[in-house]
Amino acid sequence: MNGTGLSVAYPGDVGIDAHQSVIFHEDFEDSSVDAMGEGWDSVTRGDTMSFSADVPIAAVAGSKALQMLVPEGNGVTGVTLYENLPTQQGAVYVRYYAKYNDGGDYHHTGMWLGGFNPPTQWPQGTAGITPNGSDFFHNALEPQGDGLELDQYAQWPGMDCWMPTPSCYGNNLMRGARPSVASDEWSCFELMLRLNTPGQSNGEFAVWINDQLVQHLREGSPNMDRMGGGWWGPDPNGDPFPGFNWRDSEDLGFNWIWLDFYVDSGPSSMSWDQVVVATERIGCMQDAREPIQLRGELR
Repeated sequence: MNGTGLSVAYPGDVGIDAHQSVIFHEDFEDSSVDAMGEGWDSVTRGDTMSFSADVPIAAVAGSKALQMLVPEGNGVTGVTLYENLPTQQGAVYVRYYAKYNDGGDYHHTGMWLGGFNPPTQWPQGTAGITPNGSDFFHNALEPQGDGLELDQYAQWPGMDCWMPTPSCYGNNLMRGARPSVASDEWSCFELMLRLNTPGQSNGEFAVWINDQLVQHLREGSPNMDRMGGGWWGPDPNGDPFPGFNWRDSEDLGFNWIWLDFYVDSGPSSMSWDQVVVATERIGCMQDAREPIQLRGELR
């Protein structure tokens, strides 16, 4: 099988944490949820987390995945893992596996990544706030439509605000072209965030699903329909995307990930596995049961 990124050299992700570009790795193979939680800076509602034997097929060396559950009747509930990471100034890649189901009442449920200045060991509430270029930024990929359609949810200084009274909640960037994933099946996601040069709008964000690039936002590309109200969507007749001015100062860099499971009511669940953060493209796991094809040769 063809491989992509550094995962090609680590079938089943075995040993990938030793690669020099890897900043963080979580495979959920701990002895207990409590032991797993010790490796994260902030755990919310760990009592609703459990390990499942249902893992992505390529994780042949693994036996566990993490399931997050909101029981019936809990109302708005957040079940989360948050990790403060060493501050990065260039590009970062976050690859993970997730399983959703179309019976879930998802609100904000996905991988969030960004930066806080100063760094913190727990997530900060940023709803309704426009970043000022030196305090924070983030982007996330999460279900936001029927049929498990996915969209980004981003806050950055150049984002749009609702009018006439500014209410600057996150902007959505895939309206009209939202990719969807299958219910009750593992999907491989990878997100790339490239920081901008302070004072410029050359920041980037890209999304791969199952190693297929579905969107790459950068200065001048793609053309977008700026619909207003915080909605953007790809449109060949629109204007070139202005790029991201994530920050105005190098005091602010990428320094956290947040596995967020926030729902309006239960019962609802989702699962996570094989989280890797690195400074180069990671790619989906190489199945250890198949030969590796790299640069045209089988290994």
